[in-house]
Amino acid sequence: MSIRILAVDDHEILRAGIRLVIDDYDDLELVGEVSDGFSAVEETAKLKPDVVIMDIAMEGLNGIEATRQIKEADGNIKILALTGFSHKQFVLDMLKSGADGYILKDCLSDELVKAIHAVCEGKKYLCSKAAVVVIDSITHSGQEQDSGSPIEKLTDKEYQMLKLVAEGYSGKEIAHKLGVSIKTVDGRKRKIMEKLELHSVADMTRFAIRKGVVPLDFKE
Repeated sequence: MSIRILAVDDHEILRAGIRLVIDDYDDLELVGEVSDGFSAVEETAKLKPDVVIMDIAMEGLNGIEATRQIKEADGNIKILALTGFSHKQFVLDMLKSGADGYILKDCLSDELVKAIHAVCEGKKYLCSKAAVVVIDSITHSGQEQDSGSPIEKLTDKEYQMLKLVAEGYSGKEIAHKLGVSIKTVDGRKRKIMEKLELHSVADMTRFAIRKGVVPLDFKE
């Protein structure tokens, strides 16, 4: 029986590349492809693929939140992050959201196929760069706060807020995405600025880009 795969990426050329790789293997079948997180959640519920190959930075619902929603709806579906980001927080956030594997877009097609088979067998799969990030995070657990790294001062919710602000979402849009009030959004923004010693939304955006919380153009 073939492994049924849904490809999620906002770049047509990358979806085409995934398609070409999968077409070369008799035991793999591409059952669908979409370009954003909202569609990923909808199509996953509809198609019930074995594996979702998930991009991270997409307009609307990003891959991290899409992964979380898919896993909450059906924990049996395997999600493999295929991304251009190797920054620690992206790797850790994706894994915390429930991703079963994490590989970079510069990997060879053989590694993509290897990762697909691994997650289908119930294993976790990390490319070498992602593995280094995870190992480093475990090794330095409890030491990072002493190192004075500003980003480590933020809670998970504050980090998510910083990311959304830096991606250009309005307070109303952030409130809708997170299911909180505008007052809560404003309060978290103030808390983030206090912790990071910043003075405006523009400062938050510059900080987020500098620290790799979001890429320069918010796209992969």
